[in-house]
Amino acid sequence: MPRKILKSILTESLSDQVVTDTTLNLALEQAISIEKVNALFEPLRNLLSKKTSIAVAVSGGADSMALCLLLADWAKLNQQKIVALTVDHGLRQGAAEEVLKVSNWLAVLDISHEILYWEGEKPTTGIQAAARNARYHLM
Repeated sequence: MPRKILKSILTESLSDQVVTDTTLNLALEQAISIEKVNALFEPLRNLLSKKTSIAVAVSGGADSMALCLLLADWAKLNQQKIVALTVDHGLRQGAAEEVLKVSNWLAVLDISHEILYWEGEKPTTGIQAAARNARYHLM
């Protein structure tokens, strides 16, 4: 059955990193069958015990939210635990509010979520690479 989602989601302008709120009505035209979801995540079943939590990085964008939702559905069916992780890099004004919004969306969906903070000095050059390395280190 198609999942219809009405949410306020973040959209980012790649040119200036301005983040704005927009309301989108997201509807899957063609439902993703549970068989396809199971096939997608089947390799995880063989790697993990039921006591292991699966971490999924969630920025709040459409791609990471879709992955998180699919993984959450799979995890429920397979008695696995997941935790969504979002990094607040502290690089932009409003970043803290954005990660809290992601946390609220995931709470509504009953998905465990943790916010990770990149603390300390931030570089003045090579910011994207440094932020990526910080995410990898934090996660």
